[in-house]
Amino acid sequence: MISPSQLPAIGLLLCLCVVAGSLPITAGLARLIAHLDLRTVGTGNVSVAAAFKHGGPQLGIPVVLGEIGRGILPLLLTIGLAVPRYWGLLGLIPVVVARFVSFRAGGATNWGWGLLVYDPMVFGLAFLTGLGIWPLVQSRRWGARWGWLSAGGWAWILGRSPSDGLAMLTVALVLVLLDRHLQDDMSSPSQSRGKPLPLQSATDPAQVGSKAATLSQLLAWGYRVPGGWGIPVELAPQVDRWVPDIPLDPACPLIVRSSALDEDGASHSLAGVYESIGGITTAAALKQAALDCLQSYHSPTAVAYRAQWQLPDSGMALLVQPQISGQVLGVAFSRQPVDGSPRIIIEASDMGDPSVVSGAGIPVHLEIPVDADPHLPDQDIVPVAVLEELVTLTQELEARFHGIPQDIEWIWDGYHLTLLQCRPITSLQPIWTRTIAAEVIPGAIRPLTWSINRPLTCGVWGDLFTLVLGESVQDLDFTQTATLLGSHAYFNATLLGAIFRQMGLPEQGLEFLLRGGKMGKPPRSAYGRLLSCLPGLWRLIQMEGSLPRQFEQDDQEHFQPTLDVLEQVPPEQLTQAELWGVIRQIQDLLKQVTLYNILAPIGFAIRRSIFRTSDTWLQDITSPDSQALQAMHNLAQAAQLQANQSGIPVVEALRLAPLQEQFQRILKTYGYLSEVGTDIAVPCWLEQPQVIEQMVVRFAASPERQPGEPDVLNVWQRWRRSQCQPRLDLKGKVATVYARLLAHLRWSILTLEQRWLAGGILTQAGDIFFLEQDQIEALALAKTPIPSSILDPIRVSITDRKRQFEQDQIRSIPPVVYGSRLPESPNPSLAVSSDLLIGIPGSAGKVIGTIQVLKSLTEASSQPFQANTILVVPYTDAGWSPLLATASGIISEVGGQLSHGAILAREYGIPAVMNVAGAMTLLTNGQQVRLDGGLGQVEILTPPVQEPQ
Repeated sequence: MISPSQLPAIGLLLCLCVVAGSLPITAGLARLIAHLDLRTVGTGNVSVAAAFKHGGPQLGIPVVLGEIGRGILPLLLTIGLAVPRYWGLLGLIPVVVARFVSFRAGGATNWGWGLLVYDPMVFGLAFLTGLGIWPLVQSRRWGARWGWLSAGGWAWILGRSPSDGLAMLTVALVLVLLDRHLQDDMSSPSQSRGKPLPLQSATDPAQVGSKAATLSQLLAWGYRVPGGWGIPVELAPQVDRWVPDIPLDPACPLIVRSSALDEDGASHSLAGVYESIGGITTAAALKQAALDCLQSYHSPTAVAYRAQWQLPDSGMALLVQPQISGQVLGVAFSRQPVDGSPRIIIEASDMGDPSVVSGAGIPVHLEIPVDADPHLPDQDIVPVAVLEELVTLTQELEARFHGIPQDIEWIWDGYHLTLLQCRPITSLQPIWTRTIAAEVIPGAIRPLTWSINRPLTCGVWGDLFTLVLGESVQDLDFTQTATLLGSHAYFNATLLGAIFRQMGLPEQGLEFLLRGGKMGKPPRSAYGRLLSCLPGLWRLIQMEGSLPRQFEQDDQEHFQPTLDVLEQVPPEQLTQAELWGVIRQIQDLLKQVTLYNILAPIGFAIRRSIFRTSDTWLQDITSPDSQALQAMHNLAQAAQLQANQSGIPVVEALRLAPLQEQFQRILKTYGYLSEVGTDIAVPCWLEQPQVIEQMVVRFAASPERQPGEPDVLNVWQRWRRSQCQPRLDLKGKVATVYARLLAHLRWSILTLEQRWLAGGILTQAGDIFFLEQDQIEALALAKTPIPSSILDPIRVSITDRKRQFEQDQIRSIPPVVYGSRLPESPNPSLAVSSDLLIGIPGSAGKVIGTIQVLKSLTEASSQPFQANTILVVPYTDAGWSPLLATASGIISEVGGQLSHGAILAREYGIPAVMNVAGAMTLLTNGQQVRLDGGLGQVEILTPPVQEPQ
C-alpha cells in the first residue's frame, strides 16, 4: 500500500520521468555523430532501430547506451525518493509515452533494460518467450510484443509479488498499444523521407497508390516493366524537394503519371480521369508536369466522378518513369469485360496511337476464346507472336491475382512486350461464386424464398464477422454477402476475399472460392492481422462453447412454445392480419435459429477434425431426416410382413387400419420435412403423402440391411467421441426446429394464397411464391377491395418472374459470375439489316429510348435530356463522364471496350455500344431504338423524325 507521505515523492518521480522521456537524446546523438535528422528518413521515427538502419553501428551503439540510461533512470529514482521499487517499472510508462509523443519512438529499449535491471530472471524468460514465438508468427515485432506481455505471467509463475506482475503487465500493454501505431524502420526502405522511392520499393498502395504498387509487384515477379520512381502522396506536392533527385537525360524522356490513392481500385478505375504528361527532359518541365498532374485531381471531371461515387478526397501520388517508345500500343482484358465470359479482348493501335484509351479512334479489336488451341486472327497491326505472348500474359496475371480479371496496358517496341499498367476490371466486380451456396441453397429459387432467406443469411454472417473483426468491418457491406443470379444463389467472393485479408487468412481463400484450389497458408505479412483478430476469435469461441446451453434456453423459452401454438391453432382459423403477424413472428425466430444453424455444424466439424473422430464412433440420432427414415423403415418392415401374411401388395397393406395409423403418425411427426429444406416453395411431406407412401413401398422392396456392429472403443476413443457427439446431437436438434419453423411459414403463406385465389387476387396456385415479402405485406395489410395501384404491378411482376424462372430452370448456370450479370450468348438467328446496327459490346444492358445526337459537349449543354434519352456521340473520353448519369444508353461512333466511355458506362451501369460505324449520320434525333449493350446491337424501331423546314 502507498502511504500518504509517499504521494509527493511518487508525483515527483512521474514528473521527472516525463522530462526524461522528452529529452532529445537519440535525435541529438544522430545530429552530432551522423549529421542526420531521423525525422526525415525512413519512417520518421526517432528510435534505436532508425539509428542503426540509417546511421549504422557508429550511431546505433551510442544511441543504445543513451536509451539504456533513460530506461534505468526510474529505478534509480525510486532509491533516491524512497518509494516502492515497483514504481521504477511504472515510471517507464511516462518515459515511453513522452518519447512517443515527442519523437514517435516506441521505448522497447528502455523497457528491456529497465526490466533486466529490475528482475534478470523474468527478463530472460520473457526474452526466450519472444524468440520462441517469433518463428510461429513469422514476425519479429509480434514476437517481441508477446515477449513483453509474457513478463507479467512469468513474474506470477516465479512467485513475485502481485505488484511486480501487475506493473510489468501494465507497462507491456502500453508498449504494445504504442507499437501498433509505429512503422518498423528495420523493414522500411532506407531512402530518405523527402526523396523518391525506386519503383521496386514503392510497395505500399496507401502511400504511392495502387498503380505504382501494382507495377512494383509486377517488377518483383519478374515481368518487363519500365523502371522509375514512386512519389508518395505527402511528398508529391513538394516538387522542389524531390525533382532534383530524378536523373534527367535528353535522349531518354520521362513521363509523369497519376497514381492517386483512389485510382485503379477493385471497384473504381478512374480510367483517364487524371493526367499523364510525357516528353519530359528538363527539371523545369518535370516540375510543371508534376504540378499539372496534381492539378488534374481537382479538375471538374475528377471532382464530379468522386462525387458521383461518393469517394473521399484521398490524395494523389505520382509515378515518374522512362517514356517507352514503340510500334504498337494496346490494352487487353483477361476476360470479356461485359459479362466475364472466357474471352481475351485485345485492342491495339499502330505507332502508339493513344486512341485506344481515349476512345477517339477505332483500334484493332480482337476477341480470342480461351481454349486449348486459341485461334489467333490475322491482321496487320499486332504480330502473331505478340498475340501469343499477350494471351499467355493475361491468363498468368489473372492467376497471379487469385482469379480476379485484369485489365492491362502494354506496348511493343518491335522486340519486347512491356507492361505499362495492370488493374482489376471494375465492371467485373464483385465476383460471385456458387461454391458453398450451391450446397446451402441448391437449384432454382423463387423470389419469395430468396426475399426471406437472403436477409437471414446476410444478417447472421454479418453479425458473426462483426463479432470477430470488430470496428474493422466498417467498410464492409454484409447485405451484399449473397445474391440471386439466374434464380440461383451466389456468394460474394469479393467480399469474402476482403474478409479473408482483414482476418489474416490465406489470400488463396479467394482462389479457393473461384477455382476450387487449396486454401494455403497465411502470408507472413498477415500474421499480425490474424493475431489482432484473436480477441474476436476468442469471443466467437466463447459463443460456440455456450451454444448448447443457450440453445436449450431459447428452445424452452421461445422456439417450442411458439411451435406448440402454431400446431394447436391452424392458420385457417386466423384473420389475414393475424396470419401476417404469425409470418413476421416466425421470421424473427428464424433469425435466431439461423445463428445456431450456422454455428452448430461449424462447431461439430471443427471438433471432429481436432479430435479425429471416426464416423463409426458417432450416432446421428437427433437429426430429423435420420429419425424419419428409421420410422419409415420400421413401417416398411411391418407392411411387408402384413403383405406376406395377407397375400396382398405392400401398398394395400399400408392402407390397413393399424399400419395407416402408423403412417399418419409419421406424416404428423415428420411432415415438415421437404425435398429442399431451405426452400419454402417446395412442398412438405405432409402435403404429398402419396410420395411418402411410395418411399415406404420402396423400403419394403429393397433388401434388408442390418446396421454394422458398433466399434469397441477404448477409454481414449470414448473421450474423443464425447467431445463431438453432443455437437452432433445439437446439430440435429437445431435442424429440427429450423425445418419446423420453415414448414409453418410455408403453410401460413399457402393459407394466404388460398384466400387470394378465392378472392381473385391471384390466378394460379403457386403464384404467391413469385412475390416478395414487401408485396405480400402490401396485399395482407391492404384494405379491401385492393386498389389497382397495388394489385396491377403485383400481377405484372408475377407474370414476368414466372417467365424468367422457367427460363432459368433450364439454362446453364456458371459456377462463377463476374460483375453481377450472367453471360449472354448472341442470338445466331438475328439477321443484320438496315434497321440493325452492329458495334462492339461496351456495357451490358437493354434499353428502349429516344435518340439524341451530340457532336460536342458544348452542344450537350444546351439540350436537356429526357428520362429515356440514348446519347449518340462521336467518341467518349473522360470529359463525357458527367453526362452518363443522365442518359439511358450510349452509342459511340468510335472506340472500343477499353475506351473511357465504355469503362465509365460499365461503372455507371448504363448500356453502351461502341464503334458503331456511321452512327452520327445513320441515327437522328427523335428515333426510337432498342439498344443491347451485351450483344453490341442497336435496333432502329421508328423512322427518323422529319425536321421542320
